[in-house]
Amino acid sequence: MLANLPILSVDDLIARVDAVTAQDVVELARELLAPEHLSAAAIGPDGDAFRAAIEPVIPELAEAA
Repeated sequence: MLANLPILSVDDLIARVDAVTAQDVVELARELLAPEHLSAAAIGPDGDAFRAAIEPVIPELAEAA
């Protein structure tokens, strides 16, 4: 009610969840987890250790660090 959205019935909610495809999830993950949307930070004296830690996960950030 706070967002002026309708209250969904259980059947409507189940239908909306069932309508989500694996491809929908893949596309959303690609958008949200795109390297240009990610960042990383660390505190410590060894920049090489930081780069080595993030390189397997986000190679683009390791190169930029």
